[in-house]
Amino acid sequence: MVGGNFAFEFAALARKEVRLNLPQTSSYWFQNGRGAIAGLIKLLKLKPGDEVLVPEYHCEEVTKPFFNRGIKCNYYRIDKNLSIRLKEIKKQVSDKTRLVVVITFMGFPQEEREEIVKWCQKNKLALLEDNVPIARDKISPRPGAFQIYSFRKHTGVVGGAVLVLPRGKKKSDYPTLEFLPAKATAEIFQLAAAMSRFLSQVIPIKILWLVTYKLHRLGEDLLDDEIRGASKLSRFLIIRAGWQKIIQKRQANSGYLTERLIKAGLKPLIKKVPPKATPLMLPVVIDNPERVKQKLRTRGLFVTQFWHLPKYLNKRLAPTADWITKHVIYLTVDQRYGEKEMELQAVTLARVKINP
Repeated sequence: MVGGNFAFEFAALARKEVRLNLPQTSSYWFQNGRGAIAGLIKLLKLKPGDEVLVPEYHCEEVTKPFFNRGIKCNYYRIDKNLSIRLKEIKKQVSDKTRLVVVITFMGFPQEEREEIVKWCQKNKLALLEDNVPIARDKISPRPGAFQIYSFRKHTGVVGGAVLVLPRGKKKSDYPTLEFLPAKATAEIFQLAAAMSRFLSQVIPIKILWLVTYKLHRLGEDLLDDEIRGASKLSRFLIIRAGWQKIIQKRQANSGYLTERLIKAGLKPLIKKVPPKATPLMLPVVIDNPERVKQKLRTRGLFVTQFWHLPKYLNKRLAPTADWITKHVIYLTVDQRYGEKEMELQAVTLARVKINP
């Protein structure tokens, strides 16, 4: 089996040195990304009737904290290559808009980021960069933007997300956040899933993968969008994770897999991996993605469609999200794997496409 849920780095348990530096006076730890968004809502004093701009293609978990607090979400279009354009954001802004959400899809940086930042600053709009890719150097505040880092997605740790304030801002500039404790039951299930995932690599029995997935889902379903702090275990693992190795491996896997896909006559959605990207997964254009996904999984490859067209939107309001749902699958570039596994994905996908 290639892929599955991301690797839990047990080696971090033995490390003593801190490998991830965070600005203590301008960052907050949360149990998950939804909690970080809930925290931002309180920091910005958003209230019912306020509006937020969100890209049409997004994880539905992003909008839940807004919906649950009576805040309206409007949606701007994106390009098929997952690029966000300032001109599309401008079309949806209104006098009630308070926040613009930009998603760094799959860990690929947005080309128009600087233009969007300047425009938001000029128009006195808060800007949130969600799913920011991990950088090799210290995580630091950026001018004009809040940042959310969801570390669980890259390492499989039991919890943990960080909200970083814009450069020049400190916690004392905003309302005080009162944190609830992390949900221990959610993290127990996630830890059990990590152990099951580890065993499934040693003992390749299909039932172990099914158990892993069920435990993982149970843990995910117990999470909520309350303002909950990250547990001590999550923080310990995150700041001691081997981030340099994770970044280097994901970049190398993405570059190699992209080349092999193109050579096999397939179409990566993003033709070249940017040097500052820390890819989560690699999107590929394919017909009948649901069928292809099932075919690849029966051959031992973990493939996903990731996000779908949100149930509260339709293809008229979100044409690109609809197109991606119907034409894109995502392949793993997990740091556990190397060129052999990347080659296997490209070759198997090419065979499935030719011989459905």
